[in-house]
Amino acid sequence: MRIALAPVTPTASVRWVNAERRAFDEWTTCLIDETRAPQEHLTAAHAWCGWALERLGMDAVRIDPPDSTGTHPTPLPGGEAISPQRAVLCLREHLRTAVYLRALDAAVRAAQEKFPGETIHLVEAGCGPAAPMALAMAARYSPAEVQVSLLDIHEASLGDARRLAADLGVERSLRATICGDAAAVRFAENDRPHIVVAEVLRRALKKEPQVAVTRALAPQLRAGGFFLPERIEVDLGFVRAGLAGGGSWDIERLGPVFVLDAGRTDALVPDAAGRLPERSIFVPAHAASALQLLTRLQLFAAHALEDFHCSLTMPERLRGVPDAIAARGGRLRLAYEISADPGVRLIAAEPAEEAISAVRF
Repeated sequence: MRIALAPVTPTASVRWVNAERRAFDEWTTCLIDETRAPQEHLTAAHAWCGWALERLGMDAVRIDPPDSTGTHPTPLPGGEAISPQRAVLCLREHLRTAVYLRALDAAVRAAQEKFPGETIHLVEAGCGPAAPMALAMAARYSPAEVQVSLLDIHEASLGDARRLAADLGVERSLRATICGDAAAVRFAENDRPHIVVAEVLRRALKKEPQVAVTRALAPQLRAGGFFLPERIEVDLGFVRAGLAGGGSWDIERLGPVFVLDAGRTDALVPDAAGRLPERSIFVPAHAASALQLLTRLQLFAAHALEDFHCSLTMPERLRGVPDAIAARGGRLRLAYEISADPGVRLIAAEPAEEAISAVRF
């Protein structure tokens, strides 16, 4: 783990900083403002992403599709870290970006009330080259109000983020840059953060290290601090086209598979195989429907990402379900596994002797 302390030498002229800063403030203010139209949020998010790609010399055309050169993930003990290029592209999901920003802004204001007179220490874990959450708050609050630390596995990403901070004129708000696996970082007792925000996940909490990072960093918060997301729920259920059509969906939740509660990380005790306690769920016969893992994120207070809001909350098909379960229903035993390839595992399936047409509780 390598830690570099601020300050950073500015690299942009005052005129350039002012022009970029004005645009940056317009984008972030628009996204935080819930009264603005969705199209405005979309335009702001895409403009922000385009600016970051241009300033960092990245080519969006070469980044898509995901198997393009230079977009390979970095394997870590708790899950893979996506490439720096793809991290920047996450900004394009306007509702995801907007809700994260609103939640974080609300958390900063709550921390100011909870810790009066203190400079709020905010850590963005897995910040990527654009460090969107940290830089947005650095631009929104003065250095005396908020100091941000950037944490990422890629040294180049941290260098890029520091360069963007200088371009925006917020380098005085940088407390430190930390290069290392976020699941292995340890803060000194006198440097515990008030807030940690981590956006290192995919739907159904597969592949990426959100669980490992939450387990490692949430307990290191200053007493009374905030970890975002506060809670992530993965349920088993069905998704069917709604009767009204027009792109609507009927969602039936059968039961919880895994809950990641940042305030209860002490309860996440895996076995020797890295698996957390199993959940047993009855499912009805479903020959015409596929079982799905459904993800919801409570970021902070009322700020949440619900079904179909973004890629993080799209349904994820549960693979490996026997045909007999689909035909007759039965009981599934599932567990979340913390490993280099984290995710929900189907441990066992017990088909019913006769078809189950309704969920049993």
